[in-house]
Amino acid sequence: MKKIYLVILALMPFIGWAQPTITNMEVMPVGSTYTLLKDSSMGVNSGSSGANRTWNFGSVIPSIPSTNSTTTSILPSTATYIDSFPTANLVLTNGTQFEYYMSYADSLQLLGSYDPTSTIVSYYPNPEKSVQRPFTYLSNYSDNFTRHYYFNGVNRGGGNITTTADAWGTITTPVATYSNCLRVKISQFEVDTLISISFVDTIYSYTYAWFDGVHFAPVFTIDSVINIVAGNPTTYYSVFHLT
Repeated sequence: MKKIYLVILALMPFIGWAQPTITNMEVMPVGSTYTLLKDSSMGVNSGSSGANRTWNFGSVIPSIPSTNSTTTSILPSTATYIDSFPTANLVLTNGTQFEYYMSYADSLQLLGSYDPTSTIVSYYPNPEKSVQRPFTYLSNYSDNFTRHYYFNGVNRGGGNITTTADAWGTITTPVATYSNCLRVKISQFEVDTLISISFVDTIYSYTYAWFDGVHFAPVFTIDSVINIVAGNPTTYYSVFHLT
């Protein structure tokens, strides 16, 4: 009995430290929304990986002017260009672009997008696996995708996405502290070829996103994008928190 008691005492500091399993990542019923506020356009260190980590981004300086991005799930049958994506059962829009998905219980597959401003339409003959569910610490997957889009003719592209849950712990953002969050690292490589003008665009993007299992959207994200055009790289950074 004494040995059992000692074991229980030894385990007490770890009670409540169970690593999170996220099942609702990007599960958005029709009419649901989330808003991300841009905190910075400068590079921000993502912090360490591993179990039971603590990250504090509470002092990230907001951009001036601040930028909000609201994503809404709309009824697919009412979405612009839905006839081109008849199998889509989820359509998300931020007001300037529409994205068409097949949402399954275990994954989210990107079928294409439409930008009303540029009128560019993209189709994914081989869809991009944007989300895998459920996801827990050290979960990972890799997926290849292909893309066709219309801009000065028919153009082709494609790439690879690799997603890994590399950490979990507690994160503080400019608005709140979230415990038992899973951090997901997303690495994406894309090459687009504009055939009509012999133009090649190469993009490397890296995202860290924290999910708390309560919100379907990430509570905090850090993005960096390297865009290489004609051999000349340009790097963009952005940091967002859930409002």
